[in-house]
Amino acid sequence: MKEQEDKKFQRAIIVSAILHLVLVGIFFFGFPSVFEKLPEEQDVMTFEILPTSELSNVLVPVVVVVVVVAKKLQLQLQLAHKKQKYRC
Repeated sequence: MKEQEDKKFQRAIIVSAILHLVLVGIFFFGFPSVFEKLPEEQDVMTFEILPTSELSNVLVPVVVVVVVVAKKLQLQLQLAHKKQKYRC
């Protein structure tokens, strides 16, 4: 009778050891992020999505470009006029 109890006890120890090894293996391979170094924290950029309308404001940038080009032309004309003044 004691031999049967010893065999049952040995089986229970073997089954317990195998289950513990399985659990440790699942933990080790299932959670690799526990052992890895975390990436550096990145800056967070927040933005707000504005509602859009049916009318678009595409003309505003075009007007700005036209004004900038006109000012450049005006400066070039002024420079050309000054150069002509000094040539005479």
